[in-house]
Amino acid sequence: MSKVNFSKVIAPKSDFVKVEAIGGEFNYSNLEESNFRGANLTDGSFCYSELAGSRFDDANLSNAILNKSSLKNTSFHDSVLDNTNFSGSDLNNACFESIEMKNTVFNSTSLKGTRFNKCILRNVSFKTELKDIVFEDVTVDKVTYAMLRNSKADLKNVTVE
Repeated sequence: MSKVNFSKVIAPKSDFVKVEAIGGEFNYSNLEESNFRGANLTDGSFCYSELAGSRFDDANLSNAILNKSSLKNTSFHDSVLDNTNFSGSDLNNACFESIEMKNTVFNSTSLKGTRFNKCILRNVSFKTELKDIVFEDVTVDKVTYAMLRNSKADLKNVTVE
């Protein structure tokens, strides 16, 4: 399944497990608590969508745009998030685990209670409030560290490579 258009769809709790939706459009949709485990969502667009409680574990979201969407309580475990843009989204209490991120953007996002566990962050942009974010066993490059150092984030569990 490629080039799918699920824009303006109301389909909470949907099953997108292992779906191939390269370049798929999911804009202005309500897909809360949906399961995207193992899906290939490369170049996908999820702007202004309701995705709270969804699972993106093992999903490929390279070059995806998830701007101004609700992603509260979402799970990203072993996901691919290279060049992924989360600008303006609500990621409160989201969990990012065992991920190597490159060129990922979290500008103007809400990240209260968001956890980064066993992640490697390279050239990741955090132009947003970070005082309630949790980093556990996280490795960052010097560029990402410089940005984090100027925030109120607790960096005691962050290693610079």
